[in-house]
Amino acid sequence: MFFKRIRALEKASKVGKGLTFHGLRHTVATILADAGASDREIMSVLGHATERMAQHYSKGADRKRSDNSAVIKLERKRKPRV
Repeated sequence: MFFKRIRALEKASKVGKGLTFHGLRHTVATILADAGASDREIMSVLGHATERMAQHYSKGADRKRSDNSAVIKLERKRKPRV
């Protein structure tokens, strides 16, 4: 069923060629991490047995989220207090 649906989406130019189930897992993990989901929440949605696998799938997003968090903290620190 999955591959039949993917072929139909490719034919309709809604997804690019080469989309895989594995790739979708990475995409979902990234979106969840960017939205602030915890490793445990990502693990639950993707059906992983360990948090380490959730971290593997979302590592790029985690870095982006922590970078944003660090910049926000820096900006707060730099603002003069009234």
